[in-house]
Amino acid sequence: MPYFTQAYLEFFDCLEVNNNKDWFHRHKEIYNLAVDNPFYVFINDFIQCINKENNAISLTSKQAIFRQNRDMRFAKEFPPYKNFKSALLSEQDKRSKEVPGFYIQIGNKQVVVGGGVYKLNAELRREIMDWDPSGLSQNFREKYREVKLDTHKLSFSYESKLEPSVILSEEFFHLVLDYWRVGQEVNRWLADKSNPA
Repeated sequence: MPYFTQAYLEFFDCLEVNNNKDWFHRHKEIYNLAVDNPFYVFINDFIQCINKENNAISLTSKQAIFRQNRDMRFAKEFPPYKNFKSALLSEQDKRSKEVPGFYIQIGNKQVVVGGGVYKLNAELRREIMDWDPSGLSQNFREKYREVKLDTHKLSFSYESKLEPSVILSEEFFHLVLDYWRVGQEVNRWLADKSNPA
């Protein structure tokens, strides 16, 4: 049975045109049932699964899942709620910006899977500047078409965007798991370069 239903996508369709505190609170029960709970269960199961392959990833769903509302102190020009649910899975929690991780974002417009490091230290930045991505496996290059270094934010990421309807499939969990496994090629390299022996 799939983790998500059409109601997940429909909630975000409605939120897109009613993105305010009053509407969100009036529809909080639908949000909890159709969006928040299924996402929590999905991430919890996903963490348990990948922990069997990398036991250093032992965080809880709460440590991985980002809040639904934006911090309006820093995002006054944006609506108060994000039009997606998202989580960052790494060997530490979502606030650890210098640790390689895997990102999952599920919204009504797209699903984003990918990884990298949000904040590069000086050593890792030098390594990436000299890095030749042509050495990546064909499997990685087929899965992740976008690989980018942001010199302004000092971040390095790879990602793939999928149609939102993919979440309704019984194969969605295994699809994301496959993306996670392929991404480990780069995340292991980033971890090795971040922590040289």
